[in-house]
Amino acid sequence: MTAYKIPQAGHNKPPSDEEILAEKLKTNYAAEIQKIEDLGKIEVADVVDDETAGKAADFLASVKSAKKAIEAAHKAEKDGFTKLGKIVDGFKNGNLAKLDKISARVVQMQQEFLEAKAAKERERLRLAAEAERAKADQLALEAEAHAAEGIHDTAQDLMDVAVMRDEKALRLDNYASSAKDSKLARTISESGATSGLRTSWAGDIEDIGAVDLQALRPYFKDEHIQIAVNAFVRDGGRVLAGVKIHQKSTLR
Repeated sequence: MTAYKIPQAGHNKPPSDEEILAEKLKTNYAAEIQKIEDLGKIEVADVVDDETAGKAADFLASVKSAKKAIEAAHKAEKDGFTKLGKIVDGFKNGNLAKLDKISARVVQMQQEFLEAKAAKERERLRLAAEAERAKADQLALEAEAHAAEGIHDTAQDLMDVAVMRDEKALRLDNYASSAKDSKLARTISESGATSGLRTSWAGDIEDIGAVDLQALRPYFKDEHIQIAVNAFVRDGGRVLAGVKIHQKSTLR
């Protein structure tokens, strides 16, 4: 007697949308799928004369016909999804555009405020550096005066402090000139929301004809270069360094 097995949770879970679609395609295009299976079973004789070449041509025509049938099925089935995808994209893009429009004025104000805040902080650092340097110069003069009077211990102490103040001035100067705006300006609201600047480098083309393509070569993908080569050859180019330009035949 076979022991009764208690069904596990989820054993009667309905098929997913992906599984339903895959099964639907198999059912709706059973004839097209069977045609491919039948073609896979055909053994085409070696092409050695016009007769065998004719039979090969018939076989390839059948393959071509089967491809067209699959492509037609693909288009018919995908069109609906493409339209639905456009609706979903429209939902996202439309609402994001609305949010951008709603926030544009605030974004502009916030950016201008933070840029001004960063500039103010940069100037504060520069002035602080000047103050430190002035203090260092003053201490150095006092150190020289003490040394002239023979008070060497305090002269050395004063000079040590002067050097430290001068080094601090240098650090402040360096930070003021090298720090990104994103480091110098940031706001935090009472609720904890933060606003800051994102600093990055950008390159805007001003004269496309003057762009140094050789300098950009490491950033071109091979497929992009091949597209350019194909266009060059298609437009009549027949000599191009690094490229073998030749005629080749493909079966129609």
